Amino acid sequence: MHASAGGERASKLGGLLGDLLGNLESLKEILAPETLDAAKTVVMNVAKVHAYDGPKKARALITNACNLLNTDLVEQIKELLKELGPLCCIPMFDSRIGAY
Repeated sequence: MHASAGGERASKLGGLLGDLLGNLESLKEILAPETLDAAKTVVMNVAKVHAYDGPKKARALITNACNLLNTDLVEQIKELLKELGPLCCIPMFDSRIGAY
């Protein structure tokens, strides 16, 4: 029964990571490729640590990092999107960045 619970947890974690990576894809247009690569690396390393029944310190460190990312980063991205929203509707701005 313990192995089944671990498999279910890994499956849920895999689904969550897939959703997160999918959401990162939608941010491609406003983030530098290096930023996306770094975020994907962090997500993959988190998945590896959570899949491994490792030391509590490693899990606590990841939880702390996750909490920081979930609050500050998300709020910063929301604010950036609010600022960029009106600019994306201006054709002159789009032509300067090569959208046309």
